[in-house]
Amino acid sequence: MRYRTCALLMGLLVLPVLLFAQQGVDREELERQITRTVVFQNYQGPYERIDTIDAIRGIGVSLATGLRPGSEFVLANRYRIINAVDPDVLVGLDADIMVILPDARVDHINNVRRILAAYLERAYGYGSSQAAVLAEFVTIYNAIYRGDMAFFAGRYKQVVMQHLSATNAGISTVYRDWPGRTRMVVPLRGAGLVDPLALTDARVIEELRERDDMGLEPRREIIDLAEDSVQRDEERVAQREREVAEARREIAEERRAIEEERREAEQRQEPPEEAARQEAERAEREERVAQREREVDEDEERIEREQQDITERTERIRELRDEVAEDTRTVMERAPVAAVTQEVLFVQTALRDGRPVGRLVVIDSASAVVLRQSSLDRVTSRVIHRWGNEHLLIAEQNGVARLMRVDAQSLEAVVVSQAELFPESIVLPRPDRGEVFAVVRDGGAWHLGKFSGNLELIERSSVSVDPYTQMTVAGEFVFVQRPDGSISALSLDDVSLR
Repeated sequence: MRYRTCALLMGLLVLPVLLFAQQGVDREELERQITRTVVFQNYQGPYERIDTIDAIRGIGVSLATGLRPGSEFVLANRYRIINAVDPDVLVGLDADIMVILPDARVDHINNVRRILAAYLERAYGYGSSQAAVLAEFVTIYNAIYRGDMAFFAGRYKQVVMQHLSATNAGISTVYRDWPGRTRMVVPLRGAGLVDPLALTDARVIEELRERDDMGLEPRREIIDLAEDSVQRDEERVAQREREVAEARREIAEERRAIEEERREAEQRQEPPEEAARQEAERAEREERVAQREREVDEDEERIEREQQDITERTERIRELRDEVAEDTRTVMERAPVAAVTQEVLFVQTALRDGRPVGRLVVIDSASAVVLRQSSLDRVTSRVIHRWGNEHLLIAEQNGVARLMRVDAQSLEAVVVSQAELFPESIVLPRPDRGEVFAVVRDGGAWHLGKFSGNLELIERSSVSVDPYTQMTVAGEFVFVQRPDGSISALSLDDVSLR
């Protein structure tokens, strides 16, 4: 069985000769070390059988479904997935290891990535676009460091290294070498998710920079994933800090209780044997408290290390964003001088929690390069309206859909409504009258809401409406659809029923 797709047959990988640290990289020196180009060689002959993309992705889904934490799972004697984790070891990375066994017939790097992406979606809950980006980075990372045991040993725990050798670590760039000789390492952090920053190794970034567009889009996406990872780490560390503080309080209370009991016993002047027995019990309690305190001390040391790690990761993300900004300017300078360019607003969508949401970006009309992007990544509006020097739209904030005015230059929200909107509501702006209409929640029903230019809800219809209703203005009325399918006319002044 051979797997065939319509994708390009070859993807370039640039391999520097030397290893470089993730931070403080001298880019000019790095570029001087690039001495040869490696090509992913994919099968190009006739196919005995053509499998659908869904069937290929199904391999990854099955691997994720069959795997149990801390174990491994073999699928049809063709693929194995190993969850190599050791929570007791604090230094180094855990990993998932995807093994292509001798009987596997996968022969195109795009299909390897499809299997891996489907696995990441099912195993870790990533969206399809996020998983695709991670899979691309994982294959590049593993091809660059193919067989480099010193590299892997310097970054991964022994629980990972025991599964690797110089003949199988990573992935070859030649498809014939994949079966039986491939163990792709997917770096995991302590929180149990893929570590995007581990995949932004300087050599991986330099490979992407060799593309015509300098790999700007996947680099932006991996940075977004890294920021999400750091935010989860911050939340986890904050929770552990609260737990340590509570443990300190309980330790102090137990010590006070022991001392109080000791004073009371001295006042009672118990018989010597009874006094000795009680004191022995208190001594045992004090030892348990001391042991608990030692454990809390160790927890605090771990928290301190994790906080330092978060600081370093945040700085690395800033460096990556600066590099992307610099390379964006480079790509723009490469554009033909004669080309007529302009900035175009675009909503870049992705599946999150099973439904499409978007991020506002500004692209160059000549090159389609993303020039700026918003931190708002859960835009639910399908149509973006202009409102003076701002954009008017609906986006989710803390899980609730809000009406927002977004600055056209920074792409950040400047005004946010308090009312909850239907995420996919039609937005009807009337800038000449300084008002906006949209569907808002009122208890368990949806109603037509009238907002001021500052997005304050000033009127709400007395009758409920279908949340997907169209809104058509005619004369002094706006026509809407009711939940039962009927059409009603509401006053533009106070959204009352005609």
